Amino acid sequence: MLALLAVSCGREGVIVLSVDPGKIVGTAVWSEGKVMCSQSSYKQFLPWAESTVRTYMPWDLHVVCEDYIIGPQTLRKGKDARWPIGVAFTLEHWCDVHEVPFTLQSPSKGKAFSTDAKLKALGWYAPSPGGHKNDALRHLLVYLVDHGLIDPPVLDPA
Repeated sequence: MLALLAVSCGREGVIVLSVDPGKIVGTAVWSEGKVMCSQSSYKQFLPWAESTVRTYMPWDLHVVCEDYIIGPQTLRKGKDARWPIGVAFTLEHWCDVHEVPFTLQSPSKGKAFSTDAKLKALGWYAPSPGGHKNDALRHLLVYLVDHGLIDPPVLDPA
């Protein structure tokens, strides 16, 4: 399900799973400085995610997920609005059951900090239909910097 991208930097033993939830799910995994990402339907993602949470729970697994903010535009999306909420809730439930740290991030935090230029500088830029891979990578990058797993100077392309 995941395609290997670039090697950046990292701390051994930490695995971070980042998710852009929806009917199409963007996924990014960071482990030992390697980043992998994919995009799949929620039907493919959910069994994979449950297995991943169960498999890696004894190790240092962290899950970060884009938060779905319900606002006026939610009504315009109709029943398509349920997919991100359902995927995020299911993932949060599995993390709670298996005592895996779970973090929600606002969409704006990911997009504001993790620009295309930063993703490209790291060799992480991964265009895909709908941009779901890059959205998962954006949240991954914010999480890694916020938790001291990537040093911000590596993000400066100069």
